[in-house]
Amino acid sequence: MSRHWYSNQSEFVLFERSNATQTQVEYARELLENSGEVPLDDYNGHIGAFTMLVDHLKSVAADPPERIELKRRFRTIARRPSFDIRDPISSRSGRRHWAWIDPRTIARGRILGKPFPRSQYSEPWMIQLTQQILEECESPEMYLEHFNDPRYGYVIVVTSIPGPFGPIRPIGTNGNHRSMAFEALGCPVVLAEVSNEGPPYRITYKENVDAWQITRDYLKWLEDQGAIRLSSRSVVRRGQFLDIRIAEATTPWLASSPREALAALDAYEQFWGHKLESVGQLQMSELRRRWKSAARTKVRSSIFAKTVSAATLIRPADNLTNFLSSEEVKPRSLPIRRT
Repeated sequence: MSRHWYSNQSEFVLFERSNATQTQVEYARELLENSGEVPLDDYNGHIGAFTMLVDHLKSVAADPPERIELKRRFRTIARRPSFDIRDPISSRSGRRHWAWIDPRTIARGRILGKPFPRSQYSEPWMIQLTQQILEECESPEMYLEHFNDPRYGYVIVVTSIPGPFGPIRPIGTNGNHRSMAFEALGCPVVLAEVSNEGPPYRITYKENVDAWQITRDYLKWLEDQGAIRLSSRSVVRRGQFLDIRIAEATTPWLASSPREALAALDAYEQFWGHKLESVGQLQMSELRRRWKSAARTKVRSSIFAKTVSAATLIRPADNLTNFLSSEEVKPRSLPIRRT
């Protein structure tokens, strides 16, 4: 029995021009609005989402934006802050799956609250990439090139982090520039490999060095406010290390140290362009007032600091082919050999 509806089918089956019904398109829109994604394994949802994308690109191709407008869009997208949070981390491996997602939910960059560095993308490359997308918007090969196929490899890879305005999806190992190009064209969806990392969560400190008690007190306060639920054994010691464990957190980036939680709150509001009033019964004004002073303290020692950035640095390419081959980690793998 096949695991996926597209198993053992042709290389281009995911991106062959579909004849989606209006019902399938509306179904895909409903999934996107209610759950934030359209799973690739849902055949009707996939057909509806892909039809939405192709029809949108055909419409844009008929009246493409000027170069100056594309540049403005690239800069606007790049100015949105990164959402690369350090704590808490999921205690279990995230469930990875492929889905159609809104590119406007994707965050690029590797430093919380900082924009996508101007040095890591080139406007001429990006314009050339968007032109190629529009010129080949009815070609299955173009979509396979930019989105790939779960059977062969990956291109756009994100982690999905929930929040009150909707999820933010930081780029993982691949996909900064391709997702940026489709977003600049106003596309309703892109295909990505998504990791949902849910509860329980943990934060690890070095007990005799870090000021972990500040985080413990803050998390207990969050629990009293009904924003999280700590584990029954909320503090677990492992030799010189100590784990603070959180059983549930609907907004996990608030369940950190006060310093990182308030930084994540600022970045989340900047990303969506709205002020967050509350999370459940927890008022953000009270959170800021109560923990503003504690947030000035850095609670973790440098041993836990990131020493190597995972950000992709791009070298100038002579043409689009070179750009795509050097853009990110793995543009496309070879098809599986079938016997």
